[in-house]
Amino acid sequence: MHMQKKKLFLSLMAMAILSGSALVAAENEKTVDLKAGVGKGAIAIPAEYFPFDGYTGVHDDLYVRILVMENGGSKAALVTIDQTSITQEVIEATRSLVTGETGVPGGNVFVIASHTFSAPHIGLPALITTAEAKTKDVLLQKALYAAVRKAAGGAAKGMRPAKIAYGSGESNVNVNRDILTAEGWWHGHDEQGISDKEVSVVRFEDLEGKPIAILMNYAVQSSVMNESIMNAGGRLISADLGGAAARYVERQYDDRLVALFTSGAAGDQEPYLTANRYTLDREGRSGRTDIHDAGWTLLDLLGECLGSEVVRISGGIKAEEDRADMGVVNDTIMCKGQEMPRNLADLKPAMTYTYWDSGEIAAPVSIMRIGDIFLVGVQVEFASKTGLDIKRESPAKHTVVMTMVNGAAKYMPDSASYDRITYESMNSQYQKGSAELMTERIVSMIAELRKQRRKSMKIRLSTIARCMAVAVGIASSSTAFAADSSDMMNHIKSVTAITEVFGDGQKLTAVAVEYDAAIDSAGLATSSFAVEGRTVTKVYANTRAAVTATGANGRFAVVELSPDDQNAAILVQSGMTMTRREAKASVTQTGPVTTADGRVYAANAAAIESSGVINPIVDDFRQFEYKDATTGLTVRYNLFAPKGYDKGKSYPLVLFIHDGSACSTVTDTALIQGLGAVVWASPEEQAKHECFVLAPEFDHMIVDDDSKYPAELDATVNLLNSLTATYSIDRNRLYTTGQSMGGMSSIALDIKYPELFAASLLVACQWDASLVAPMADDNLWIIVSEGDAKAYPGQNAITDFLQIKGARVSRARWNGRADRTEFADDVAKMMAEGNAIKYVTLEKGTVVTPGLPDDPISNHICTWRIAYGIEGVRDWLFAQKK
Repeated sequence: MHMQKKKLFLSLMAMAILSGSALVAAENEKTVDLKAGVGKGAIAIPAEYFPFDGYTGVHDDLYVRILVMENGGSKAALVTIDQTSITQEVIEATRSLVTGETGVPGGNVFVIASHTFSAPHIGLPALITTAEAKTKDVLLQKALYAAVRKAAGGAAKGMRPAKIAYGSGESNVNVNRDILTAEGWWHGHDEQGISDKEVSVVRFEDLEGKPIAILMNYAVQSSVMNESIMNAGGRLISADLGGAAARYVERQYDDRLVALFTSGAAGDQEPYLTANRYTLDREGRSGRTDIHDAGWTLLDLLGECLGSEVVRISGGIKAEEDRADMGVVNDTIMCKGQEMPRNLADLKPAMTYTYWDSGEIAAPVSIMRIGDIFLVGVQVEFASKTGLDIKRESPAKHTVVMTMVNGAAKYMPDSASYDRITYESMNSQYQKGSAELMTERIVSMIAELRKQRRKSMKIRLSTIARCMAVAVGIASSSTAFAADSSDMMNHIKSVTAITEVFGDGQKLTAVAVEYDAAIDSAGLATSSFAVEGRTVTKVYANTRAAVTATGANGRFAVVELSPDDQNAAILVQSGMTMTRREAKASVTQTGPVTTADGRVYAANAAAIESSGVINPIVDDFRQFEYKDATTGLTVRYNLFAPKGYDKGKSYPLVLFIHDGSACSTVTDTALIQGLGAVVWASPEEQAKHECFVLAPEFDHMIVDDDSKYPAELDATVNLLNSLTATYSIDRNRLYTTGQSMGGMSSIALDIKYPELFAASLLVACQWDASLVAPMADDNLWIIVSEGDAKAYPGQNAITDFLQIKGARVSRARWNGRADRTEFADDVAKMMAEGNAIKYVTLEKGTVVTPGLPDDPISNHICTWRIAYGIEGVRDWLFAQKK
């Protein structure tokens, strides 16, 4: 009996080995079963489009070219469109058409602009400002989508087994375009500048060696004919350099393949020769020369130079079947943002330049792996150095860097460009250091993808062991396989806390859970997440770590929290004492989360601590120190500048001074204690009243009930004068405001500098009434609570004294619990009286927040929780001028 069992066991083992070997062979065969199909469609711009947008006709057709790949059920597509850039709406429409024709999931469709500078933009809202522009754009969109359908349909019909080959060479068709002029760095021709000369080629052919497609990549902008005007006037549409190179390659193969051109890291690169080129005179001054129609000869020449190198590389490489497995990953890297200029025409060479912060900004990354060939796609225009760095540091054997992929996000220069003050650094929405961060993250992503590939290969090899287990009846084999998958369960990359400043201070009101893939917003619910000690009120997906009114599929699941939770506050006030807490949250994914492409991430009991924090509006301020030579004092301060600051305009400035409870050595405390500083910098307020906001931070009480003037205020005035000399600030529209100590400081400034401010908003403050005579001619809005034991009688005395001095004062009692409409009516009634001084007292019993005692201290601090939220009072302030 024992012998029979032994024979049965050996027999089953043999069967398992044979079965396992067959399965491995089948999987390996599946791995190399790559299929590819291509299509091409001309964007047929009708004659009725012309003339428009400076274009009078077509020199050479714009094309849509599509390469579709399939391996074992996985599908991906590369779509190149002869456009300068492509809007998100056009990208999504293109993806939808490609998906419908080919079955490739939208997230696996890479839509890439060839970056020709000689094509009209399609679907760009900023340019569709007239009825004629809308009509012309409709014509363009119809032509584009017809070309997409044709190309996608051709690719779907032509799918066949394929092999791939990779090769690279060099070309001198590009040159660095940043050059030092007498006025600063500008466009030019610097043969000594950094320039990536590598030409990358991926060739697809069928199993008989017949060509299917060539994907080529080179770091150059297709701008030979950029802004060149023809001899007869106007411009001609052209696919420019990328199109010329693609046409040359296709002709060399008798149009039996489709050649797709992609632009590499070309943010600081241009063609070696251009029709409308920048020049330098003997004194280093920049100029420009246009050779008009002769430029087409340059285009043909450079297209042939680049195309011939592609053909040479293609002919010298051998297709290999063992690199055919595929994978696609889409990610977003959060970078620090900076303000872009409003008008590009205002950009010019500069020796000095101020880069303004603008919070965080997303930089999407898409990577397509075909065997050990990694196609890195980014929206941003990298400088050539960044492309070289990524390729040098990449652990993959072959890395191709493609820009203008799935959108356009302008320039992301290397750090040296910001120090030089190049055109690219001024015209970037990303701060210095972003390119280096992107390099690090992209290289890490490639390393992780290679690791997953090796792991997948090991799993295939382990098929024998699993089949042996099945043959001998070991039931635990499925459990062992599940364990292999468990390593992939934790798809959360980070958790970021998000705060908001209310009238009673800063609170933690949301967390953004970052995943490794885009999340389906519609599939999220409040039950999807739990946050320790907090009430979840709303959950949705977003493309960035930010609260929004409506969700959108993206890598961030935003979990909104109730601001009324007991432990929501970051800044906790007890009487006139404040305690600052760390903005931290512990998040658990308590329900399944579905990705945009249909995968399900199961609930996980593990709690994840937040590792970062985003403070909307607060983060838009910058922190500085001002050393005052006159007083010898140092003033730490927060400064907000209008987004898109234009030195050609003139802006008002609001000075906010905090109360005594916010005295701190941490500079941004003045920003988070309430609305007094940040309300002026909110997007809503800036949309109405663009202004600078200055919020100094004092670490000690500078004024008190003794009504003595401190030297710190003179230092603050000197700081203010320094800012008005540095920035385009209108000295006829300077405003001061503050609460408690800050309000008293504003009174002190109005007394000593009666001509400095156009108006003052004084909240919950007082002063020696006998000293305020210089304020009799000022524009003042005063708000106090009747339950405030000091400010209420103090302001009664001040306004009575000012009336004696001839001031006209309007007085009113308001309900502190009034809604927005009621406050608007109250403001309108007071404004109708036309008096320069407006004195509002908030009725006792309507001021204090529920849960606090209705005592003098609570009435005091709750006054500013109400005052800065009254829109009409803020509007009044900005209406005042000296």
